[in-house]
This record gives sequence, structure tokens and C-alpha cells, in this order.
Amino acid sequence: MSANHLEGSLPPSLCAMSLLDTLEVAGMAINGTIPACFSQFSLITLLDLNFNSISGSIPPHLFDQMSKLSHLYLQYNYLTGTIPSAIATPQLTNLEMHRNMLTGSIPSGLGTSTFTSLLYLQQNNLSGRVPPSLCNIGKFDISDNQFYCPIVDCCS
Repeated sequence: MSANHLEGSLPPSLCAMSLLDTLEVAGMAINGTIPACFSQFSLITLLDLNFNSISGSIPPHLFDQMSKLSHLYLQYNYLTGTIPSAIATPQLTNLEMHRNMLTGSIPSGLGTSTFTSLLYLQQNNLSGRVPPSLCNIGKFDISDNQFYCPIVDCCS
């Protein structure tokens, strides 16, 4: 669905598609919040909601059933609140959540998967200590936040 110029909020009917493995609605002027029922997407591998006007917090249990999720793109939205710890799914390789208004710390589980190769969290309002596990990630950017970074060799 990318670049089809859809507008409005994400329709509840999407939640009925429990066998969905890819959802790309990037750059479509989507607004509203991420529906909590997206947690039913147990087979999803790619979720791309970037370059929209999605606001609110990330539902805390959104990732509980997404064990196959490998690519998550939420950048360039208006997301607030903290990053749920369940976001560190076993198969997650790419996570882009930059240019939002996220607060709190980076979940310590991010970077513990040997599969994670890309993490972009720059230009948010994140703070606290940087988990040492981030050094395991091939490429990451956490700049323009409020981190205390004790890991000089791998902080960006």
C-alpha cells in the first residue's frame, strides 16, 4: 500500500487480517494511534508505518505475539511515551524509530539478539544509560537524545 496517498486513521478491519505477514503503509498521511489489536499479527515479519502522522504511545503489549517480526519502521511520526521492552523480538534485524518524541530509556533487550543489524533511535527524547548490548548491533544511531553514554567506543 506504500505511496498510495491514503489518509485518515488505520482501519479496524486491518485487525481481522490475522495471517498478515507484511504491512506497509508508509508516507500515506495516516493519523491516529497504532491499534492495540495489531498485537494479533503473530505472523508479521515487516511492519512499516513510517512517514505518517501517527501519534500516541506504542501499545505496551503490541510485540508480545510478534515473534517473527524482523523489520519495524516507525520513523517520522509523532509517537510519544516509552519503547516497550517486548520490542526486542528474537528475529528483529532492523528497527527504525527516529524522529519521534519517545522518552525513557532503551530497553536492555535490544542488541541481545545476534540478528539485530540496524537500530536508529536518533532525534527523540530518550535518556538514561546506553545498554552495553548496543555494541552488538552492526549499525546504530542514538544521537540527538539525552543519553549518558559510558560506552565511548560504540556510541554514535
